Amino acid sequence: MIFLVGLTLAAGSLVLRPWLRDQLAGQMRQRLDAVEGALVAGDTATAVELAELAVVKARKADRLLGESLLALGIARSRQADEADAASRLTHFEAASSNLLEARRVGVPAGDEPKLIFHMACCLHARNQLHESVPLLHRSLSLYPAGRARALHLLTLAYLDPSQLQLEMAAWANSELLRTPGLARDQLLDAWQTRVALLDRLGRPDLLSGIDPAQSPDTAWVATLVGVCEAYDAKRFDMAMSLCRQLAEAKRLPQPVERRNWYLLGLSAAAVGELDTAMAALQTVEWRFANTPESPAAAAESATLHMRRGEAQQAVAAFGRAATYIATIGESVATIHSAKSIAKLMASAIEQLREQGEFESAVDLIAVYRQGVGPEAGESLEAGLYEAWAAALVSDADSADANESERLRYRAHELLRRAGSSRVRLAALAESPEVAAESLWFAAQDFVEGEGFIAAVDAIERLLTHEAVGRRRADALALACAALEGCGKTEFVPDVAEQCITEFPRHPAALRACYHLARCQIASGELEAAEHSLRTVVTMANTATDVTIVHKSRLFLAHLLNDMDRPDAAIPEIQELLSGPIDADLDREARLLFSDCLRRRARRAADQLAESNNPQVRSHYQQRKQQDLDEALGVLSALERELAAIDRTRRLSSLQADWLQQCRTSMAECLYESDRYEDAAALYQAIGETYNDTAVWLEAQVQVANCCYRLGQNDSAQSVLRAAQTRIDQLAPDEIEHLRLGMSPQRWEQWTNLVRRL
Repeated sequence: MIFLVGLTLAAGSLVLRPWLRDQLAGQMRQRLDAVEGALVAGDTATAVELAELAVVKARKADRLLGESLLALGIARSRQADEADAASRLTHFEAASSNLLEARRVGVPAGDEPKLIFHMACCLHARNQLHESVPLLHRSLSLYPAGRARALHLLTLAYLDPSQLQLEMAAWANSELLRTPGLARDQLLDAWQTRVALLDRLGRPDLLSGIDPAQSPDTAWVATLVGVCEAYDAKRFDMAMSLCRQLAEAKRLPQPVERRNWYLLGLSAAAVGELDTAMAALQTVEWRFANTPESPAAAAESATLHMRRGEAQQAVAAFGRAATYIATIGESVATIHSAKSIAKLMASAIEQLREQGEFESAVDLIAVYRQGVGPEAGESLEAGLYEAWAAALVSDADSADANESERLRYRAHELLRRAGSSRVRLAALAESPEVAAESLWFAAQDFVEGEGFIAAVDAIERLLTHEAVGRRRADALALACAALEGCGKTEFVPDVAEQCITEFPRHPAALRACYHLARCQIASGELEAAEHSLRTVVTMANTATDVTIVHKSRLFLAHLLNDMDRPDAAIPEIQELLSGPIDADLDREARLLFSDCLRRRARRAADQLAESNNPQVRSHYQQRKQQDLDEALGVLSALERELAAIDRTRRLSSLQADWLQQCRTSMAECLYESDRYEDAAALYQAIGETYNDTAVWLEAQVQVANCCYRLGQNDSAQSVLRAAQTRIDQLAPDEIEHLRLGMSPQRWEQWTNLVRRL
């Protein structure tokens, strides 16, 4: 009987054991649910007590220990959050211990993300940031319920000096702002963190001036931040899509609405949809004029017009931007400050300058002055005028004669304007060094623009300036050029001597010598001038300014030839022509070379006439003819070169004078070589080519001389009578003008020939 009772009880125990287990498990889960309920209700103390009891029961039953430890860890973590500073760390240590044991014991797969998240939170609270950061990153994808807190903790972790990564902090904070359901106080705190982070990163804040605290509904924040993130990541299509999505929202705060339109314009411009961009930016201007967005929208519209090549529209848009800023004042927070818009303007001015849109650039500089001030405007204006002048001079080189002269005159005018701008800039300069440099460049512009009186004034101010420094030598040399240019040659020697004495080895001393020589020639001091010019040319091997050496050598050759020393002049010209020089300098040198040869040939002719010795006469005849033939060859080559330029209608007035001199000198070479028929034909062609009566009459006189030499007296007299008939038709003042226009020798020949008729 006893056996049967025992057997029955054992069988009952086996049958009831699963049921009892289920009942126990159910009771334990009820305790865990009670813990969660207490946490939801905010009764943290009760939650901790229930969780501790659950852990005790779980240890005894060896069931649900991991889940119970997790619940206790979460409850103690909440308790730590609510505790005072003194006991907070103790509670977090206890929570961490529970969570670590739960991880060691194991929890169901579904609870693993929750465990990782809360372990990360406890580690962060205990300042174990290195261990918490990886777990927080895992929580972002594994535990959506804790995403907002994980992002907040990541932001704090990356801002901590031990883990400082501003880029990652900005990313986490931005993701936090875009998290749905964010509490208002947490959103406002994250917004302030965003502003501070962008400032520390030195990035422009496209949402500057937007304050969610002023808006009861902050649902727009996530989308607007998303727009900025997409724009910064150059995902402009996404940025445009988000902008359009936000534009469809109802009852947006006005600051948000206008900023959204502005960002739509920026994004569209970035992907090349210029029409869409322009429409969005114009919407900002039309609907929200005189708001923080309006100057930025106008400035961006201007840059779009520049991209389209619409210079005048760009200038007008920049003008609106300047007007908006003047209206709303600098105290209003704007996306583009006056300074940043000024940078856009300066960039546009440079672009217009490079494109040759100089007039539009001048208009834009006037707008630029409104927002920046006169000093920056003067600097830009001076640079623009200088570039404009250089462009005109370049165009003049390929233009016909009349157009070339007009372009060069305009270039000189612009250079004088540039000089005036730099003088004003010197007056506005805050430092003596900048003022001195401005005066120096002003003087250069004035001299190049032939504003010599203004140049003298600028140089005088520079030379007496405290910061003249290294510019003094060059300023003294430039003063010589300016004084000579404005006719005050009596002051040049003193200034030149001062420059040469103070700076004997400076390149400026050579320029001073050159101008000194020119003034010495004007005053008749020919020997002194020769000495000054030889001082320059002897420095040819060490001079840095080869142009002044070339000019001095040519000027020396002119001087020697005028002093009837062609043999001394010819080596200087040959030395000059042996190396690379400026094209016009080369032409003038060749023309002078031919004149030296002809002068030497005339000297040989004089010696030929004085001698009766046949051998001596043969020698001088040969020398004369060699020089004349060489001169004729030089002149013929130069005439062909200048005539080719003339056919393109690009001959300058100076080159035209050279061409006429070439043809006249060629005719004289032929005449002096006793080739009278060829000379007469060329003189006749000269008379028919040039309209000037003096040139024509000189040619007729020489035609008659050729006819007389050929024994064609009737033809000579016919030419002279025809010339006399034309002269008789002139008024007395025209005849006097004609007499002054001819060389005295030719006029005397004319009067003598007329008497013989």
